[in-house]
Amino acid sequence: MPVCKKITVTRSKVCIGDMGELIDIVERSIGPPAIGSIDPVTTFTTILQPWAAVKSISLSSGLPRRFDGINIEDTPTHEIYINYDATIWPLDSDNVFIKFDNRNFRIVGVDDMDEQKLTIRILVTERGVESLAGSEA
Repeated sequence: MPVCKKITVTRSKVCIGDMGELIDIVERSIGPPAIGSIDPVTTFTTILQPWAAVKSISLSSGLPRRFDGINIEDTPTHEIYINYDATIWPLDSDNVFIKFDNRNFRIVGVDDMDEQKLTIRILVTERGVESLAGSEA
């Protein structure tokens, strides 16, 4: 007779009251260069403006390395939690960015917390302030 061992699964939950920051989730599209230019035309389109919980994390030792005001490391600097939305899931981490608090964030990783379809956790790295054009890369 087989012996059964009980496995307890704990679930994580973000309270709706913790989601007090309004963020922009934007999609980047890169088009061909304009006539007389060699640079491609890059446009950003807002695909969602959800309420979010933003948590800073420090996985590296100290501040991120910056070049001309732009973070050049891919180490996550923040975790962002939003309510699950099937219209944007799964997020394309190559062409979707977060704009929050006059700063640009590049998505490093995304997961559906505990596979519950309730909360999306987004790991991001801060690139820099929006006024720096290179922070959109």
